[in-house]
Amino acid sequence: MGKNQKNAPVRPSLAEDLLDEEAVALVEKVISYYKANAEKQRLGEFIDEIGFEKFKKAVL
Repeated sequence: MGKNQKNAPVRPSLAEDLLDEEAVALVEKVISYYKANAEKQRLGEFIDEIGFEKFKKAVL
């Protein structure tokens, strides 16, 4: 179990019902955007900082 996983907030879905290829492509976009824009922080912290809608718009 990860750090603070018991108390982790419930987050909205980024996408649903993706084919395998679509899911892999989305993960690659998420990682690329995160690497290019985040400081040394967890992904969830980064999304909280910039806002979910901005993150979603950037990766979809």
